[in-house]
Amino acid sequence: MLELRPVAGERQLSDPAVTGAFAQEMSALAATPQVPPWCGYIGWRDTVPVGFGGFTSAPDPSGVVEVGYLTFPVYEHTGVASAVCAGLVAIARSSGATVLIAHTLASEGPSARVLSKCGFTRDGVAIDPDEGEVWRWRLVLAPV
Repeated sequence: MLELRPVAGERQLSDPAVTGAFAQEMSALAATPQVPPWCGYIGWRDTVPVGFGGFTSAPDPSGVVEVGYLTFPVYEHTGVASAVCAGLVAIARSSGATVLIAHTLASEGPSARVLSKCGFTRDGVAIDPDEGEVWRWRLVLAPV
């Protein structure tokens, strides 16, 4: 079972043994106040942080908000990303968002499978400043 809790200054997030290459970003995030529901969440299995997900901002005036998620390296391929994404969908739905968007690399990789599993459909392409062309995904939660 995975529980999502808002990031709340957890020191272990800055430990590369826990969060891998994401340690620096997780440490910065842990030092930033989080305001639910449109914030960053840690995925916990018991007392162990296993992944992260969150919203890039509050929804825009039409209710659209972007999500992102990741699995800490030791827990990859264990369903963490799917559970975190599903949790974010539930939070967004219960908090009044109308549409979720996400972006993945332009390939049928693990993240594309996670989004498909969570009900997202591919909705076109976008240009990411770091990755170049990426796929845009969309999940309608309520009529727009």
